[in-house]
Amino acid sequence: MHTVSNASRLVQGLRSIGQWLLHRAGPRVRGPGERDAAQSQALLERLSIATQAAGIYCWELDWKTYAITWDESRLPAAEAAAASRRHFGVELGSDLFKWVHPDDQHAGGKAMAESLARGEDHVSFRYRLVLPNGSIRHVQAFARTYSDAAGKPQRSLGVSWDVTQEVEAAERAARDAKKESELLERLSVVTQAAGLQCWEYDFEHAKLVWLDYGSGTDGAGPRSVQEAGDAMFAMILPEDLQQVTHLSEAALARHEPMMSARYRRRDTDGTLHYIQTYHRFFYDPQGKPLRALGANFDITESYRRQAELEVLSIRFAVATRAAQAGVWEWQERTDELWWNDTMYAIYGYAAESFQPTFATLVAMIHPEDLARAQAAWAGALHDSSQLHVPFRITRPDGNILHLDTLATVVTDPHTSYRRLVGITLDISQRVDAERRERRLQRQLREASHQSGMAEVATGVLHNVGNVLNSLGVAASTVQIRLKASQFDRVERVAAMLDAHRDALGDFVANDPRGKRLPEYLSALGVRLKKDAEDLRQEFDAISGHVQYLCEIVQAQQSFAHVGSAGEAVDVRELVDTALTLKAQELKGVQIERDIAKIPEILTDRFKLLQIIVNFIANACDAMAGNDAGARRIAIRAQLVDDQLEIAVDDSGAGIPAELLPRIWEFGFTTKAHGHGFGLHTSAVAAQQLGGTIAGNSPGPGLGASFRVTIPVRVATDSVRVAVA
Repeated sequence: MHTVSNASRLVQGLRSIGQWLLHRAGPRVRGPGERDAAQSQALLERLSIATQAAGIYCWELDWKTYAITWDESRLPAAEAAAASRRHFGVELGSDLFKWVHPDDQHAGGKAMAESLARGEDHVSFRYRLVLPNGSIRHVQAFARTYSDAAGKPQRSLGVSWDVTQEVEAAERAARDAKKESELLERLSVVTQAAGLQCWEYDFEHAKLVWLDYGSGTDGAGPRSVQEAGDAMFAMILPEDLQQVTHLSEAALARHEPMMSARYRRRDTDGTLHYIQTYHRFFYDPQGKPLRALGANFDITESYRRQAELEVLSIRFAVATRAAQAGVWEWQERTDELWWNDTMYAIYGYAAESFQPTFATLVAMIHPEDLARAQAAWAGALHDSSQLHVPFRITRPDGNILHLDTLATVVTDPHTSYRRLVGITLDISQRVDAERRERRLQRQLREASHQSGMAEVATGVLHNVGNVLNSLGVAASTVQIRLKASQFDRVERVAAMLDAHRDALGDFVANDPRGKRLPEYLSALGVRLKKDAEDLRQEFDAISGHVQYLCEIVQAQQSFAHVGSAGEAVDVRELVDTALTLKAQELKGVQIERDIAKIPEILTDRFKLLQIIVNFIANACDAMAGNDAGARRIAIRAQLVDDQLEIAVDDSGAGIPAELLPRIWEFGFTTKAHGHGFGLHTSAVAAQQLGGTIAGNSPGPGLGASFRVTIPVRVATDSVRVAVA
């Protein structure tokens, strides 16, 4: 739309007047009129003055001679020249057609001929003038043609006026329209790429119009665009639509030029979208709203990412507060240092009155830790690696804190500026706790060593008690046999022989007592020999018990040397030794040996012997209540996958299933006279040998089985030398 100036309105008015006057002047061509010639001349002069003042030229074309007469001839030459200068900028003179653009020389004649051919007596056309200075002026012309009765044109009356401004304005408008179209096309591309939905609202008619650019309906017509926009508008959640309307009304009441809001839209498939909307309001001079331009932008993805970031931020804040972790960031380029609230609390400053700096942080580091902290900081920056350094600080109140700092170097990919982002933990309580823990561990080790000594001593006493018990039994047996020996009879025989020394031959040959003496001496010798053998066995047992006591004492003395390589041990001989040591308890017990062919092995002889003896002693105690002939022990020994396995099975009272897990506990026993040391000591010994120990029983009255498994090495000559 182009604005019509007052001059244009005047031109249009004069055009109408000219058309009326031409219409009234028409009959004069065909015959003399009734009006007075003087009055007609006056009217024509007035018309000429008016048209010249408005820049309108009147002219007449004679079709017979093709001559054109201009009304400027009715004006004085000076006035005609002045009018020409006013309207065209130069004095054109009466021969106006010599200035017509070459391309428009026949524009008027052609237009009038074509109108007459169509049976029309009026025509409108336009042509251009090329002024002496080379500028172009556009002229609009209107003509009416008068014909005779036969329809042959006689003359044409016309008017012409300068429409250059209108033409140039129209050209500018066309150029502006083209530019506007190009801008709209570009805007359409931009809004579609950005996912914008644009609209316009007319407040006077309360009409909402959805614009095609950015609507996402490529190639759609205005109606489909409108329908798509209305459909999306209908999907806005009611509570959000009410809120946006309220915000818009409040902005209009305050005459604000813009507003923004956020609302939700649920699509037909149930998907929820978050939309950001922007409104631009336009008002009239009185402040009344005329229209609003708006754009809607789908921010669902950014909203969700922002929500996720907020959740992560909240979780991070909660975690750092719970862990009392200080978060900080240092800019290398500006040397700026940022702390969170926890950092201020750690360093003992108030956030309202203290500005942290790197120099302040360095000044608070304990002198003994300063070099290490600075080296770690410089190394992280030099290598762009992670920073991890513990150090101490001295707070303003004089307290010393232990801190642990972890940070990473972040480099801006666009500017290459670096910054350190890290966390700092106050580990003072942890350091104190570790100190207390180390002190307690040292005390515990000392107490544990003492307890271990006491436990070993208890085990030693238990083993010594068993040996002393066996020694007591052996000694009692020796005493009984010595009392029942036949040595006194030898003395009586000697006395009898001494009494008959003078007639010893006669006594042996003739005396009834002497005759029985050789037989008696033979029987006495047999009996004394048997008694001597029994006493030898008892003394051997006593010797073995004494040797076992020596080994127990040696083991106690070498308690600090647990885990030694050991010595070469013959497993068969070791089992026999154990049986010998428990010979007294094993009287009346059926013993089954199943000892595989095992080469000498390297192990701790005493510990392994201690385990076997305790197994046998435990079996003897378990079978104490069995009838004669119902006491049986089976001892097995074999190598399995470089492991020595020794098992002792008995036919004793058995063990209830619920008690099996406790039989290795120190002090646990089911025997009235027991102390709970034997099996526990065996378990400890097996562990010290690097092996395992196990016990099993089918149930009460069904006997039990105990097994020890230890790793061994075959005692080759080279190994013996190495051990020696």
